[in-house]
Amino acid sequence: MNTLFQVVPSSDIFDSPKATHFSRDVQNVIKILHSPDNWDTDKVSQFTREVESIVEAGVKTIVLDLKNVTFMSSAGLMTLVSILKTIREANGKLLIRSANEQVTMLFEITGLDQVCEFIGR
Repeated sequence: MNTLFQVVPSSDIFDSPKATHFSRDVQNVIKILHSPDNWDTDKVSQFTREVESIVEAGVKTIVLDLKNVTFMSSAGLMTLVSILKTIREANGKLLIRSANEQVTMLFEITGLDQVCEFIGR
């Protein structure tokens, strides 16, 4: 599969410290996106298109797993804001999961920690 995200059952969002990857949908309500490791210009446009297609499909809650993120450029931050706006315009919700200390600090410095909801800190 040539995609940046995996779909997992909603029970894995909160119950499992290690989310198991499945290829099935949970009534099109919740999807977990496993983020690319580097949020640079090359990867953010593909990631944005994938999020937009998920939102257009009617998904209302997206969990963005940042466990593997080692770098987030200014383009990556702008993409995150754009993704958040797209999801909110569709009356959806973006949850951030597994952000490392550096990414969490970046969110705090930019004020994104005030507009993003974190789970599993």
